[in-house]
Amino acid sequence: MQAFNIKAGANPRVSQDNAAHPAWRDTVLFAMMANAWGTENATTETIAARCQQLVERLQPWRDVTPGAGSYLNEGDINEPDFQQAFYGANYPRLYRLKQRYDPTGTFYAATAVGSEDWYVTDQVPFYPTTNGRLCRKS
Repeated sequence: MQAFNIKAGANPRVSQDNAAHPAWRDTVLFAMMANAWGTENATTETIAARCQQLVERLQPWRDVTPGAGSYLNEGDINEPDFQQAFYGANYPRLYRLKQRYDPTGTFYAATAVGSEDWYVTDQVPFYPTTNGRLCRKS
């Protein structure tokens, strides 16, 4: 685990109404946990199992920090409630903007705003990849 003490600076000339998770304004600690699967020859099943374990082991942290968030670029594509974890209370507004300015979903990423409207075919649960065909949910 790595941890950083962080305190966001307040600049009255910069709008606080942006896409940054509101929790970043009040945070004092950012902690990251890594996942290791042991060898270069780890199987898909081993990697998926370790990734599932990480998601499960992080649940107590989620439970004791309601409303907290994470930094999208350091996040896990398996985050069970990525909308809250990466965007917080901003998510509904960001989703509306996504529908307005990108109604066809041209800009996609696994945990980006609106990604819940899509799925990738041939995925092994918890395996950290998005290789496959991207399809819109009906």
